[in-house]
Amino acid sequence: MFVEMIADPSSAKEANVQLEDEILEVNGQIVRTTPLASIFAQFKKPIGTEVTILIQHKGDAKPQTVKLKIRKTL
Repeated sequence: MFVEMIADPSSAKEANVQLEDEILEVNGQIVRTTPLASIFAQFKKPIGTEVTILIQHKGDAKPQTVKLKIRKTL
């Protein structure tokens, strides 16, 4: 799963998530082996809920963990 869009403003933008970053895990769930509905459900939690993602920036040697807060969408 790759980042295709980043809202502005958003907690993802503030956390330096970039277009084409690969999302490896969401709240400890491995993206490649978890049904997408379960992954997407992590981002539909109540406003203020923290979501932890493991992302791989293109060209970086190691993935990084990023914490995002669910916000109200426009």
